[in-house]
Amino acid sequence: MKRDVKEQPVGIREKLKNTRVSLKRSPRKRVYVITKKIFKAGKVLVTVVHRVNMKMLCTDFCYNLYHLKTLKIKGVF
Repeated sequence: MKRDVKEQPVGIREKLKNTRVSLKRSPRKRVYVITKKIFKAGKVLVTVVHRVNMKMLCTDFCYNLYHLKTLKIKGVF
């Protein structure tokens, strides 16, 4: 993605490209934002691989429940 600079504004093609990229990126980015900010699982302090996998499995399960709750509130599910 291109960014604006003070003396060099972004052209129309770059703006359209940025829009396309952000539309594809935003649904995937939501998963990481919720995992990091709401469940505070961005940094894992466990060192054993099996425990890390179990912790992230629990976090993923909680994310799915959270997502179902938001879909229910929106009336989709």
